[in-house]
Amino acid sequence: MDEKLIIGLAQGDINGIGSELLVKILAENRMCEVCTPLVIGSSKVLAYYKKGLERSEEPINLTMNLVQKPEEASDKRSNIINCFSDDVRVDPGIETRDSDECAMLALRQGLDYIDNNRIDALVTAPMGDYAFDLERATSLIHYLSVRYESEFLMPLYIGQKMKIAFLTSGKSVRDSLSQLTIPNLIKRFKMINRAMIRDFALDKPRIAILALNGSTGDGIFGDEEERIIKPAIVQAREEGIFVVGPYAADRFFAEAMYEKYDIVLALHHDQGLIPFKYIEDNSGVISIAGLPCVLTTTVHGMGYNMVERGDADESGLRNAIYVAMDVCRNRTQYSELTANPLKQYDVGGDRRESDLNVDQIAGVSESQ
Repeated sequence: MDEKLIIGLAQGDINGIGSELLVKILAENRMCEVCTPLVIGSSKVLAYYKKGLERSEEPINLTMNLVQKPEEASDKRSNIINCFSDDVRVDPGIETRDSDECAMLALRQGLDYIDNNRIDALVTAPMGDYAFDLERATSLIHYLSVRYESEFLMPLYIGQKMKIAFLTSGKSVRDSLSQLTIPNLIKRFKMINRAMIRDFALDKPRIAILALNGSTGDGIFGDEEERIIKPAIVQAREEGIFVVGPYAADRFFAEAMYEKYDIVLALHHDQGLIPFKYIEDNSGVISIAGLPCVLTTTVHGMGYNMVERGDADESGLRNAIYVAMDVCRNRTQYSELTANPLKQYDVGGDRRESDLNVDQIAGVSESQ
């Protein structure tokens, strides 16, 4: 793929740190060397935060190409499409109805563009907690599920050192426990496996699953490991999916065992997100598996307490752009490779051997 990808950048909550992060990332036009950035939001709001950053730093060299439609985007500089009124009120550091409406408007327009193949991927800056109330949704995942009539989407948390997924996308431990069944685990394993192959170009993904109980199933604190998790692992392996575990979360993260796997499945929100944020800090990215399009965002939130201080870390949003580009290219390559697959012959007779078994992962034991 020689042409630069057009990456839509939804501006997010205009009262949060998203606009400042976009200014930092797009300054000097360096991002244009690897893609064609197209901000979907407000040039007036972006100029406001650029001026604020210049009060605490040196002058910022940022020239935006104002366009009316994605097809007009220049690959030589950053581009912007105004999708809401110049009269919008900016209240830095406060979530307001105006900021929620603007964030949703930019997201909807970006998704319309990508659905009609006018951009290649969409990256959204952080959005306010109540923005999705405007669409009668509880979260980004809920909104996307309704929009795309998808029964099941899965946010994948992508970092430099680890990737992690969750049994449920909600934060309720009770909700997670109600979803802990063999069929649900198999469904998650299949989606994770497909995403790792299709979106991240891994031939045989190595998936680790965490235990629900700290004892990993000795019966003292609970029997979910023996009754649900281990049978699900056996079934997944029979279907060709490489899953290992369950592992007690404390030892798994303390001993950096995640480095031996391509992705980890946590059973509830805090079990996985606390160590992920500790390990990856603000550089983590969320990529939504199960969507027909490529959509990424940051793991960190709106940062209302950091607005106009000038020290917000843009690495998470920059990484979200890079991950979106990688997923786009990997999906294209996957489609090309699987469009007309060559017929395979079993030259080894009936013998079936895994390319990688548990014993080959040095230092890892299923009895952890």
